[in-house]
Amino acid sequence: MTKIRKRFNTAVSAALLSAAIFSLFSCGMNGGKPGGSTGTDTGTTAAGDSGKSTETNTETERITETESDTDMITDTEKVTETETEKETEITTVPETTAPEDNTVRVSAVTWVAEDIPLTADKEYDDPVYHVTLDAVFKNRKSGKTIRMPGFWNGGRRWVIRIALNEPGEWDFYTVCSKDNDTGLHGVQGVVTVKKYTGKLDIYRHGFLRTEPGRRYFMYSDGTPFFYIGDTHWTMPLESLYSNGNVSDEDAEKYGIKTQFHYIVDYRVKQGFTVYQSQQLGYYQGGAGNSWIGDAGGSIFDYGVTDKILEQFKTLDIYFAYIAKKGMVHAHSQFSYPEELIETYLGGKISDEKLELLCRYWVARYGAYPVMWTTAQEADNDYYEWSGCTVKNNPWKKVMKYIAAFDPYGQPMTAHQENVGNTRVFNSAFADMKEHNWFGAQFTTQLNTGVDWNIVREYYDYGGEKPVVNFEGRYDHFWTGEFGARSQGWIAYLNGMFGYGYGIQPLFNIFWAYNGDTTPAQDESGQVYRRDLTWLEGLHSAGGEQMRIMKDFFTSFDWYNLVPCFSANEYYIPDDSFSTAATVGNEMYVVYCFGKSGSTGSIMHADTSSDYTVYWFNPRTGETADEGVVEPKSGKIFIPEKPDRFDWVYVARKNS
Repeated sequence: MTKIRKRFNTAVSAALLSAAIFSLFSCGMNGGKPGGSTGTDTGTTAAGDSGKSTETNTETERITETESDTDMITDTEKVTETETEKETEITTVPETTAPEDNTVRVSAVTWVAEDIPLTADKEYDDPVYHVTLDAVFKNRKSGKTIRMPGFWNGGRRWVIRIALNEPGEWDFYTVCSKDNDTGLHGVQGVVTVKKYTGKLDIYRHGFLRTEPGRRYFMYSDGTPFFYIGDTHWTMPLESLYSNGNVSDEDAEKYGIKTQFHYIVDYRVKQGFTVYQSQQLGYYQGGAGNSWIGDAGGSIFDYGVTDKILEQFKTLDIYFAYIAKKGMVHAHSQFSYPEELIETYLGGKISDEKLELLCRYWVARYGAYPVMWTTAQEADNDYYEWSGCTVKNNPWKKVMKYIAAFDPYGQPMTAHQENVGNTRVFNSAFADMKEHNWFGAQFTTQLNTGVDWNIVREYYDYGGEKPVVNFEGRYDHFWTGEFGARSQGWIAYLNGMFGYGYGIQPLFNIFWAYNGDTTPAQDESGQVYRRDLTWLEGLHSAGGEQMRIMKDFFTSFDWYNLVPCFSANEYYIPDDSFSTAATVGNEMYVVYCFGKSGSTGSIMHADTSSDYTVYWFNPRTGETADEGVVEPKSGKIFIPEKPDRFDWVYVARKNS
């Protein structure tokens, strides 16, 4: 716990202060929205608390410049339980001081979120809807400016959560719609930022972005980012306090302290780069199965009440730990899609209030490495739920508002319905300027062949935006390991430079514990269990095969691959159960997934060179039958597969 304080000389009038600050910072300002609604001052000074200092629990964890990417829980995190409820307190001691000149001084490292706590002069009724707070940061050397909204954190407590992306001295000042509140308006400070020197790529290279004409995600510095996601639609049901349904013996055997922390740590070690989540829970009446809310309604009914604030503080723990471990968090906003659809189309929430809720969401989570996914299957209209259409879909407003307040421009999409309903041409969001990648829901049929027109459509008509197979069929739920594995290989070789893997029961605990112990079988004939514990799902072979796939692609410049789809001038298949991608005639990658030994032929190979060829096993990472061939007439005939399982054939030109 740390006490800090501010503040600007109160003898200067608010008007003169605003004018002076505007003059100082007017050059190079960008980012979110200023001010906002001023609302009505209905608050009163808290009894017995007239001072300007506050003892703050920021509910977040720091990442130092030497942060290890394998640690789980540091000694700054305390997990406690009371008889009435379970609470998690993460105690942070920011390097923040209040010198004699009343300037707030903060130490930080590049790209790592830092909390700057503030104390309002008084409490306000319904503060999220009646008070807006921003902080403007300017780098003294480069002149770069970032404007970040702040958020209410209970009582008189407010927080600016910021990730500054350049080393050096950053001056900042605050702007509050209550410009007579000296605890929130006109606070000045300096943040001394050192360059991150740890091992985590997201902080070494910076947050993700997209660029027109680039079909893959990249870090801020332009380094390509390999997207391999793990799906957790019911993230808030992953316990912060216990082992879940794992025995104490197994918990001790595997070193499990809590379910959630162990899951994140394990996936990080396997090389997963994205944690895909929604804020869903068990069905609770008015909030549906949205985790934020209760039986009476959702956040769109209530706004941010004290009870919902506590839910946000719990979410903070999830977001902070995912960020601490260096994963990007591709997450939906607020709720299950139907809650906003019904509330908005029913006239129960205004555009102004929805915008303020989006401001609040960005203020809490926008300084972490995230990707915005709007809501589950919100594109194009959540299957026409309650009169929702492409035109009146309120989640389009959420996309617009979130993007407006995000000063970093982190990637933005809307999770799509299955491809039988929504693709490129009928997307409700694709034409919005805020939309810059596709979160497709593409499933493959492994007994009848793949509809290559679907992936070709995204590639040819998707505006060259990155495409992720964001939701396919889940391992041990709708398919077996082979089906889940093949979805990834098919995605990466067909212009989808991202795949969201998911396994029972981690993808959705709400569905997982339904008592269904009947073995299932997919169309490929693979039989699999559905009654896995979360630990069995986490340790299953499918997750390890995602690591093998990632290691394969990241061993070369995967982002230069051009798909052949079913066939083109560079690859002619023998049947409909193979697909390929090439880097010109320098490298050919062919995935053969049929039950027969059939393969195909590589075309337009360089006749003036020879090629190293081999089979790659996507189940084990081993290679077989390596050799060198000289292409005659520019053709390489691919031999029969080593066995009847799926294999990858590689031909690489020798220089």
